[in-house]
Amino acid sequence: MAWPLATTANPDIFNLGVVEITAEAGQEKFSGKETITAEDIARYNRNDVASALNLLPGVSIQNLGQRNERLIFIRGFNLRQVPLFMDGIPVYVPYDGNVDLNRFTLID
Repeated sequence: MAWPLATTANPDIFNLGVVEITAEAGQEKFSGKETITAEDIARYNRNDVASALNLLPGVSIQNLGQRNERLIFIRGFNLRQVPLFMDGIPVYVPYDGNVDLNRFTLID
């Protein structure tokens, strides 16, 4: 069975059209990468990893569990879906998988 195409012969079918996105020459392309600098950390007086990551767009913080762990969500995904690596090694707690980011200070 062939599906009818959107033509003027069949007015019951809606033709959405074309969406075109352009940029002027010389504009940088968005890389999708955000950076927190040491100056930002000092300016906003952030002491741990969770509060520093809260400066980024799309990151939200929640306190959870019996131990009042500070968890982050990156665009709705927690650290189980978006892992945290330190020196190439994943950081996690074997018991429940939640990592308390208040334990990682920014002093060093």
